[in-house]
Amino acid sequence: MAGEKVMKNITGVYGRLFDHRSVIGGECKYFLREFEGKRKDREVERLTETQQKLHQIEDVIPKSIDQAVLLEDLKEKLKTARQSCHNILVKEEEDTHQKRREKIKEEARKDWENFQQEMIEEEEKIKKEFETEAQKLREKYGITETKKEH
Repeated sequence: MAGEKVMKNITGVYGRLFDHRSVIGGECKYFLREFEGKRKDREVERLTETQQKLHQIEDVIPKSIDQAVLLEDLKEKLKTARQSCHNILVKEEEDTHQKRREKIKEEARKDWENFQQEMIEEEEKIKKEFETEAQKLREKYGITETKKEH
């Protein structure tokens, strides 16, 4: 019996000196309580902020979807308007080229008519000079008009 008591005392002393499980367990529980207490406030604040942002996003999403639909419609209308403008510009460009060609043709026709008129006037001038010179030569040499009729 005495050996048993000694053994109990030795295990008791050994447990107090070398078995730190209970102390470490208590320290861990204290650390967790402190950590969770301090962190809990920050986490609650973050969760509240996140929830507010989610509500804001939930309010904005339907409006954004409506705006996206409107923007898509606007995009289609702008595409149609751009195509119409392009077609108008192409037609104007063609008309401009057509008008320019017509103008060039008209100028060429007027130049040709002026050239022909100048040639006719020059021919008449030459004929007059010829007749004048011929008349002078007839008078100088006394040639009569009868030979001319031949």
